[in-house]
Parts: sequence; C-alpha cells; structure tokens
Amino acid sequence: MIKGGILFPIWYDDIFLKHFMGKDHFEAPWRLTKIIESLEENNFPFILKKVTPTTPEIIAETHSARLIEQLKHLSEKGGGNLGLDIIANQFTYDAALAASGATIQASNAAFTTGLPTAAMVRPPGHHASSDLSMGFCFFNNIAIAANELLKDDPSLKIMIVDIDNHYGNGTAEIFYDNPQVLYYSLHSSPKISYPGSGYPDEVGIGKGTGFNISIPLPAFINDQTYLEVFDKTFPLFMKQFKPDIVLVSYGVDTLSRDPYGLMDLSLEIYPLLGERILNVALEVIGKPRIAIILEGGYHPYNMGLAVTAFLSAFLPAYGLKIPAVFEKGIQEGFYGTTADEILEPVQEAHKNYWKW
Repeated sequence: MIKGGILFPIWYDDIFLKHFMGKDHFEAPWRLTKIIESLEENNFPFILKKVTPTTPEIIAETHSARLIEQLKHLSEKGGGNLGLDIIANQFTYDAALAASGATIQASNAAFTTGLPTAAMVRPPGHHASSDLSMGFCFFNNIAIAANELLKDDPSLKIMIVDIDNHYGNGTAEIFYDNPQVLYYSLHSSPKISYPGSGYPDEVGIGKGTGFNISIPLPAFINDQTYLEVFDKTFPLFMKQFKPDIVLVSYGVDTLSRDPYGLMDLSLEIYPLLGERILNVALEVIGKPRIAIILEGGYHPYNMGLAVTAFLSAFLPAYGLKIPAVFEKGIQEGFYGTTADEILEPVQEAHKNYWKW
C-alpha cells in the first residue's frame, strides 16, 4: 500500500477472511489475499477504508426476515449448510453483514464524492434473491447498497453493470419491477452455465419492463467479440437511461481457465472494460460516480492481477497514472460467432423499450 498523496479507496475488512466454505472450495479467503498482494506488488496507490457492518434491519429492507434469521442462527451454532454450495461457519453472518456494509459505504462514497470507489468483499452477493441464499451468496450486497441509495433519494436512477461470468439472478429478481434500477448483465449462456436463467426475454415486469438487460454469451468467447458486444450495448443503454450512479458487480470468473467460468478473456481486456465504463460515466453523469463491488473470480494465479488491471483504469479519475504493467491490447482473432449474432435476440426482446 502506497502511503501519502491521493489514494484510491477500497473498503475491506479481515472478517472477510474468516468466512470459510471448506478446504476444497474455491470461494475461499485466498481470493482476497491474492487481490491485496497484487495491488501492493504492482504499486497500486490504494488505501484500505474501515468497514462499518450494516444492520439486520437494513438487510431486511432487501431480504426476508426468514433468510436473515436462518443465517444468523446457523452461524451462532457454528455453521452448516443452507443448500448446495451455501456453506456457513461461525463467522459467516458477521462477514455477510460487513460485506453489505462495505458495499453501502463504497456506493455512498462514490455518490457523494463523484469519484470511483471499490469494495473487495466476501461472501459475494449477486445470486442472493430476496428470500434465498444461493451460488456462494448469502446477502445481495449490491442490491442492499442500491436500496440504501434509493431510500435516501427515491428519484435516483441506478445502473448496475454485472460483468461476472454468471447471471446475477438475485439482483435481477430484487429489481425486476423497478424502473429506477437498470440491471445490465453480460454472462455465459444459461444453457451451459449456472444459475440457468438470464435469457434475453427476461426483460422485467410491470413498471420495470425493459429495465432488465440480459445478454447471454456463447462458451469461450474471446476479448475481441466480448468487447464488441459491450461496445454495442453498454453506451447505448446508459446514454438512454441516464443513471445518476453506476454500481459494478465485478466478477473475474470471466478470465480464461477460471475453474467456474466459461469465457476465454485475457488479462488485457480488463483495463479496457474499466476505461469504457469510466468514459461513458463521465459523458453521461458528468462525474465518475462508480462503485466497483467484487463478485466471483476463482483463478488461482491471475485473479489478483485481473482485479488490479480493472481498477487501474479508474486511477485517472484521481489524477493518477495507470501502472505501466497494464498495457492495452486485446486477444484478437475471429471467434466464430459475431457480436451482431449474439445481440440479435437481445435486440428483438428490447425493441419496444430502447432505440437501437
């Protein structure tokens, strides 16, 4: 960690390392230690901010009392299973409250300062629905933070950009009827990937119809095609929606050879994605109001680098230089399926809600 001067704020707490799902599980404490080590090794100018855990009462504004009490009781008795791949220990409840608290703090700071922030948390959150913990996720951190922002200002417009390998079904469900939150997700096709939802025709319901953007991608998509899909959609939706803040569900299980991922993205793509998000936010919002929240990512060697590479793209907002190690370039070559072919069903599903 570099001391002095302007530093990029990251909300983090060691309680996140105490949540443990078993010795053979990839959603493990090393995920965060790899990130901190990579930031330090690459001379990333950051400061770790003190986390204030949120309260059960705030969690209850997004999740059912049953879900909260279930996890609290399980942790108090030493841990156990809530379902497939939902394993708690005695620290999980406290870690989950802290993860949501860190996400709220990072989101509030991004909104009030108009500068990018990050929360490096676990357990992750985007699969947790209003009444169900699933997919390694207990509470939906980013949804809880979004609801806190909306509580302070009900007229606020929030764009959630989910670039995890997996569809954030929990986030989608929580805001499925809410036109104040535009949920935009690029993810592996539900035909081949967890959680089995996230088809283009999942567009929202009621007043929220058209505000759930689900873009499934074929297996082992490369940098070039992924970026083309992103470039044809992200600016289009953001410029028409005109959000007041962008919350990023950042999963790096999109990285090639991630044990839980089905994409073939290289490290070089992540600064480019970050740069695009930063530039469009500056254009639409006028300020880089962006909070980046960790979701998945399980590559045992390159996960930390992928996070550092992505965060580096936001350093110019602080007047800081991007570390030289993250040179811009993409893995090129014809993938086999074009961006237009991937987007055809998405465009069809949303033709009545957005101008293409």
